[in-house]
Amino acid sequence: MSAAKLTIEGRKFEGAPGTNILKAARALEIDIPTFSYDVEFSPNGVCRICKWFS
Repeated sequence: MSAAKLTIEGRKFEGAPGTNILKAARALEIDIPTFSYDVEFSPNGVCRICKWFS
């Protein structure tokens, strides 16, 4: 699989395959408000927030 490549607010990011947009934005020091994101947990939809946006 090739590297993840994207541009956010004119800033280029290249990272590991599977990198999500939130992780890329944080690597570029771009703040995206989140309800309950934590790198230690997988999205399981218990609060239903993840289900609304997927």
